[in-house]
Amino acid sequence: MMNKRLIISVLLLVASVSGFGQFTENGYKDLKLGNTPSETKKVVNFKLDGPISNVVYDGLDLELYFMELDQETLYYIKTNSPNAKLEGVSQNLMGKKLKEIQSILGDKLTTFDADGPSAQYYVYNRNKAAEDNYMTSCVLDFNEQGVLQSIMAIYNP
Repeated sequence: MMNKRLIISVLLLVASVSGFGQFTENGYKDLKLGNTPSETKKVVNFKLDGPISNVVYDGLDLELYFMELDQETLYYIKTNSPNAKLEGVSQNLMGKKLKEIQSILGDKLTTFDADGPSAQYYVYNRNKAAEDNYMTSCVLDFNEQGVLQSIMAIYNP
């Protein structure tokens, strides 16, 4: 009886941890920026009627945006799910204010070098390789009140 409880407890723990996603500059888990729709469908099933598909993957609501580059390509992955996390950060940041997130992430959080509407966006560089990656970024999107409203893995404009 004790072994059965232990097994159930471990399974519940694993299931609860898997629901917390980890974004990087390259995508979200097995969803990788640059993949074609057919490659992406191997990870999560979706219907592509236009450039955007909304899916649930690993317990998170995700927006997948495909753009025609050399071929149709996964251009960004976005979520506003409260369970979304960043690679290398143990706590949930969604809904927190910018100053609190800056104190947590320190120099791993940088602003875009742009004025205007992009002032609400910050780049999360989890390590030196992410910082040196000029193709893609992990972007935090803050609303007008300075509260984190979404996380994106996106090709750099």
